[in-house]
Amino acid sequence: EDEILRGLENHDALDEVRAYTRWINRQLGSDEKLQYLLPLDVDSPDSFFVGLNDGVILCKMIQKVSKDLIDSRAINFPKNSNSNSTTNKSQSISIFKKVENLNLAINTAASIGCQTVNQDATFIMEKNETLCLGLVWQIIREGLYKQITSNIQTTKSQHIMKLSKEGENKEGEENKENVNESTEQKQAEGNMEDAASGDNSKKPEVNNEMDLD
Repeated sequence: EDEILRGLENHDALDEVRAYTRWINRQLGSDEKLQYLLPLDVDSPDSFFVGLNDGVILCKMIQKVSKDLIDSRAINFPKNSNSNSTTNKSQSISIFKKVENLNLAINTAASIGCQTVNQDATFIMEKNETLCLGLVWQIIREGLYKQITSNIQTTKSQHIMKLSKEGENKEGEENKENVNESTEQKQAEGNMEDAASGDNSKKPEVNNEMDLD
């Protein structure tokens, strides 16, 4: 841990580690599959880097961006990983499975826009501060970007639906008024035609009494 602290002499880097640690604990703390790892110790930078070591947290972070990105069946978990007992806190998986998890996380992160050039599983397992912090931040950023974009799209859709509904109602009222005006006009025209037709066809009745006179 002393070596980690020496590598993080910059106070901003230490604050960054604490911020990411809190984010992981808050966002992933209820995940049963991560009970053997979480919560991470906010006051211990080493806890953060050790937590990333087997790739499971990174994979779970990417699932937060979208559940469709990584199938949980592709992640290598320790046996009984959903137990939070003290003995299970020290659980580990083989180095080969760790590498599989880390490669899965790195490759998937690259597919959603994260810059992963020169990054591989070894750097994370060796607790490379710069690469670990950079990868974690990029995954969080992509998740935030997707969330913001989704919220904007939802707001736009609701606004469009509202405008559409108002337009349809207005159009419906205008159509109703037009229909009423058309009906009234036709009735008036019909009455005029009837009146005109009546004047030409109907002759005055003959008053017989007047003829007799």
